[in-house]
Amino acid sequence: MKTKKQDSVETLISAGKCIEAHEKVKDLIDERSYEIFYKWSVSRTEDEYQLQARAIELEEKYFKDMILKEYAKELTQHKIVETVNVYSDEFSRVFSLGIDNHWQFRIVESIEIDNSKIAVGMCYHLEKVIEIIESKKNDKLILLHEMIHAYEYSLGNECETYKQYVMLALYRKLEPKIPNLQKLIISQVHEASQVHAASHVHSILFMLKSLDLDLRLKKPLRTVYSYGRKDFLDTPKKRKPTSKKRVLMRISKLEQAFEYADVRSEYLNKLLLKVLGIINKSTNVTEMGLEKIIEGPTLSGLEAEVVEDGSIRIDWVKLQKNDDTIAMAIIAHEIAHHSLKHHLSVTLDDKGLKMEKEADDLAKQWGFDIDLFRKVYGAATILKDDKMR
Repeated sequence: MKTKKQDSVETLISAGKCIEAHEKVKDLIDERSYEIFYKWSVSRTEDEYQLQARAIELEEKYFKDMILKEYAKELTQHKIVETVNVYSDEFSRVFSLGIDNHWQFRIVESIEIDNSKIAVGMCYHLEKVIEIIESKKNDKLILLHEMIHAYEYSLGNECETYKQYVMLALYRKLEPKIPNLQKLIISQVHEASQVHAASHVHSILFMLKSLDLDLRLKKPLRTVYSYGRKDFLDTPKKRKPTSKKRVLMRISKLEQAFEYADVRSEYLNKLLLKVLGIINKSTNVTEMGLEKIIEGPTLSGLEAEVVEDGSIRIDWVKLQKNDDTIAMAIIAHEIAHHSLKHHLSVTLDDKGLKMEKEADDLAKQWGFDIDLFRKVYGAATILKDDKMR
């Protein structure tokens, strides 16, 4: 049964007054959100109450910027608009950005995505609901991750220009602290254009705020972004194979080894499966924690690379100019970098050269012809434009 407000929305749309109709829809959503929040607040469990309480504490400690409280003074140094003439200590209260603005915190048994993956946390924007699975209810990183989603939605919903202001302020704050920040942003742009299922929820603002939290928590970069990496997906543990032959046979598609694969050329797909098969003889590749494998131009301009977010990028057009032995050695070298977690601390000094040697040694240990690779490409060195080879 329709309400008067719903009839009003239809009338406005019929009259071509779409902006007014949009505002009415927002009012309806807010009204419904409050009703649902009230029902949840009187029936929530003790664990859900504690989860909400922790979120409110984290907001005060880590999210004053996302609720505009941190920027109130500088934003009120100038006259905003005639109707918003407030003092700095009142500015953030003009907007409903806090986690206490009817956000629900639910603890559930499981969260499924696309019927294939099991998430550990989820933020439902319109419903104003954050869900975390029972086994991770005390995980601070997961809660922080989902809270970023909540604040980003609230900022965009209340005032898109302030959301953009927060993004710029975070960039100014982080730029002197993270030397490779620009590359991280470019990587995020590439990811957003290729990983369509996730691009609408992991924006540049999300990434910047997650990096800010990493620094404040003294964690490796991208920790909050990826739920602490190992906890990104709470998937059932696979039974270990009983023989090396069985391990080799199991690697028949890239998704068995990588969290996400965007490889379209038959040449690169076959070559990667060969490489994984060789590595799998000595190391179970399904347990290596490999993240994304992406086909396309690299940021460095080389044949292959591991970028700061853990993605392995391969330019197959350049790679296929080598014979397969060298091409596989190049791929194995980059997988070795990821396995050794070198992407978490990119450096271009002597330590960087040491990392190149370590990656060579590991790839050679797996069975790849690194000597031939180095004979063709030369010893590890710093190239033009601060690239490592």
